[in-house]
Amino acid sequence: MYANIETPEVTDPHVQKLICFIDSDFELIKLKIEPEYFARELDCIGAVREKVKRDGGNIVFGWQIWKNDYLVEAEFHAVWKLLMEQN
Repeated sequence: MYANIETPEVTDPHVQKLICFIDSDFELIKLKIEPEYFARELDCIGAVREKVKRDGGNIVFGWQIWKNDYLVEAEFHAVWKLLMEQN
């Protein structure tokens, strides 16, 4: 992909500008990544759908933010959310 790509800090002014551009109503948060054994790279939606089938919960759509020395980008992304009543 791109050299030195990383998850930037929320306070980064370039990230803030991108968030304004995509007009997100939600607060930026960093999530711990714990891929399942069946997850394939570049298939977050498929992996989360499979996780929901296996373990319940919901699919949550949002943006994964990346930054390097040359660009800041928002990649459409999906994550799994465990429903509280399932605990």
